[in-house]
Amino acid sequence: MRQWWKKCTWRQNHYLLGTLNLSLDSHLVHFFGNYKTKGTFSVYDNNYLNGTWTNLGKTYNRGGYSNTLNVQGKFINKGQIRNHPGGGSLYLELNSDLENQSVYAPRRTTILKDKTVTLSQSINKVFEGEFYLVDTSSSIISGSDLYF
Repeated sequence: MRQWWKKCTWRQNHYLLGTLNLSLDSHLVHFFGNYKTKGTFSVYDNNYLNGTWTNLGKTYNRGGYSNTLNVQGKFINKGQIRNHPGGGSLYLELNSDLENQSVYAPRRTTILKDKTVTLSQSINKVFEGEFYLVDTSSSIISGSDLYF
């Protein structure tokens, strides 16, 4: 992995795309602003997505590992977010709204403490995996019909 990814902070609007596979590995990575990702991304721990993230590609945990992705801003899924086909689990921690328009299938999605999030999805789409509220101070609002 290239050294510039270590403790990287991006503070602009971004469009990350390409045919390459991008691994956000076990270093602290923060994204700020509004950005879209296209391509295949594998995630380790210590990755924080702030601002509005639109997933247009494939996002997985690192194959064979169980990793957590912390999504601080709104998450719009128009691609695939799921457990890696090679094993392990992807866990998401949500601090804001989630809109699913495609394949949403991580192992678990956790709504963090004192957070109210709006979940919405396109017609004929489903939320797969487990959904947890950290405690009674967390809540979910339905922004559309929801299917699990």
